[in-house]
Amino acid sequence: MPDLDLRPLSLGEILDRTFSLYRRNFLLFFGITALPQLLVLGFNLFQIVVKGRPAGPREVSGSLVGLGILAALLGCIVYLVAYLFVHGGTVYAVSDLYLGRSTSIGACLRRMRGQAGTLLGVLILNGLVVMAAFIF
Repeated sequence: MPDLDLRPLSLGEILDRTFSLYRRNFLLFFGITALPQLLVLGFNLFQIVVKGRPAGPREVSGSLVGLGILAALLGCIVYLVAYLFVHGGTVYAVSDLYLGRSTSIGACLRRMRGQAGTLLGVLILNGLVVMAAFIF
């Protein structure tokens, strides 16, 4: 384990360490971010293929509106899952690198498998705290 410098850091030192870590391990963080986003890309491409070409002005039925709402909700869920995996995988990568352990894209994303629910809870609580801060 490397010698950890556990002391209060200034904002400049925090940013310097963060950017240095990301610069030295660019491909790792790029891969952690890119792989889950392929799921979002696949969903978007599927929507484009299903939607097809517009046939000009036509009447919008209630079932078409319902299908659009369902597709939008499914898209939000796909995006949220990808976001949770990216966020959690990045946290695991930073912790492993900071502690001097080697890691990989697959290892960081595999560690996220059982943790998505916990991270979703943290995300919701964080959002509630930010909302409360704006209100009060």
